[in-house]
Amino acid sequence: MAGVIRHRNEVLARGFTQADNWVLFDKRISDGARTTYLRLRWYARQQCSCFPGQVTLAKAAGRSDRTIRMHLAELKAVGLITIEQRGHCKTNEYWIEDMNDVYGSESDKRVPSDEALEACWPVGACLKEDPPDEDEEPANLPVVQMTDAARAIVAGSERAKAERKRQVKKKVLRATKAKVVRKKPPPEPELSDEEREAVELGLEQARRREFVDPPPETLRPKDMERIWREDFTRKFHVMTSSWGAKEFKLLKKLVGDFGPALVMRAMKHVIEHWENYVDRFGLNGYPALAFLWGYRNTIFPEIQGGKAFDGGKRSAAAKIREAEYSEGEDDEDLETPGW
Repeated sequence: MAGVIRHRNEVLARGFTQADNWVLFDKRISDGARTTYLRLRWYARQQCSCFPGQVTLAKAAGRSDRTIRMHLAELKAVGLITIEQRGHCKTNEYWIEDMNDVYGSESDKRVPSDEALEACWPVGACLKEDPPDEDEEPANLPVVQMTDAARAIVAGSERAKAERKRQVKKKVLRATKAKVVRKKPPPEPELSDEEREAVELGLEQARRREFVDPPPETLRPKDMERIWREDFTRKFHVMTSSWGAKEFKLLKKLVGDFGPALVMRAMKHVIEHWENYVDRFGLNGYPALAFLWGYRNTIFPEIQGGKAFDGGKRSAAAKIREAEYSEGEDDEDLETPGW
């Protein structure tokens, strides 16, 4: 077919991408950045810009997108590319800048700048000195400068090699370092039956003293919550949830009306006699601070006045159920208690 170019070698048929020697020997960019620059040139082809995604560049290079962003930042810092954003959810557009604008001087773009000559060795070293005159002997050529630059490169390579050896040695020492073995605490001595009963009796007496003695006036709300949780768990053998903003608000109102000592006594009293309160008011579930707030006009006067808790009055429903199985009771017992 006319007009179609066929290649015998399929490997060479994929083409090639050219790179300028300035980019090849520029010490300000890494080898990875050079490879990314070549890929941008391949995407641009005959155009001046291209817009591949960072994920696409990372997939082609076998690196992460973070590494590709570092390469693009290096190329942008030197001036080889210019990055423009095309809009939301779109890839960036990368403009391939002219070599004269990147490595040329400000006065004449066709003449390399001093910064480019110093950064690009040996391309810059070959162009830095003026060509020798025809009458000048070859021994006067600037060979010393080339030798110093080569020695500097070798010295830098040796320093980098020594640093890598030091890092490897440090990692080996850290891996082979003996681990600190923590000693186990000695086992607690076993108590006899008499000693164990004495300890339990002391704990029970401590709990009773804690219930009878009122707390100090400087008791904080968090301390009151902790005491409530301990007594609640000891009484009902279940864990209660932590107080929230609503409970602390009710506690603040109760402390403002009755004082922390009386509030603490009432909290302990409600937990210890909760079964009687359930029969007395026909309740269900476990005690809460909202119950103490709702029945504050009944509970606090009784505790403050020293009235002994006799088990509570029975509810009207309980009296009705009891009257169904008893004979000769007066009708006055069926009245609703005045609570």
